[in-house]
Amino acid sequence: MKNVYLYINGSGSPFWLDEKKNDFGTYYYSNLFWPENASIELKDSYNRIFTLYQTYQNPIDHAFPSLWTQEMCDLYNQLVADFFKLAQSELTEYTLLKRYSDITQDPRLLIYRQNILKSHSGQHQTMAGEKELEEFLKYKQEFNSALTTELPFEVITRIAQSEYDTLHKITLNFGIYHNFQISICPYSFKTYIADINIGGHFATYHVIRINRTDIFNAPEKLIQLAKTLNL
Repeated sequence: MKNVYLYINGSGSPFWLDEKKNDFGTYYYSNLFWPENASIELKDSYNRIFTLYQTYQNPIDHAFPSLWTQEMCDLYNQLVADFFKLAQSELTEYTLLKRYSDITQDPRLLIYRQNILKSHSGQHQTMAGEKELEEFLKYKQEFNSALTTELPFEVITRIAQSEYDTLHKITLNFGIYHNFQISICPYSFKTYIADINIGGHFATYHVIRINRTDIFNAPEKLIQLAKTLNL
């Protein structure tokens, strides 16, 4: 009988025809496969797993802990175990080899949940090339988030200090940019120019939402927008 490997990574099928080993000795799987004779029940079972798996990674930044508690992990693991058992009973012409591991609660989760805002605040980095910034932004596509207020483009908006503190600051030093700072919201990945005005009795914080394409295509425009924050 032909071997079929059961490995779940969020793809459209959990079945793979080939198991290989890379130069570091780690196994990986290729040739995604779905049996033609699979029942509707088996497909529906995997669809439930697939849908749930999409919520596993941290919705703010995948580098941070998953929000799944052990209870949620146990629920998911049981769904996968039931699916594997059903697949074994149906797909008798294949040798199904289990290659997934049970998911467990991330050990960082308890500390992370004590102060989610602090976990995502204070991030600051410098980028000296367009390619570096493009690669960084590629994995941080903007989206609407219930945790933030939708702001219009190119309009000065006052924000709270706590909101300013959570922004991921990036200093640009390429092209005509010299220590030019943009900010990324950790909850929606939307992009801003931010500023602190300390000219009065107390500091005030403002942002202007910008279009990301202007960073690369209209740097003069963004530099002029930044100047309006200091008027």
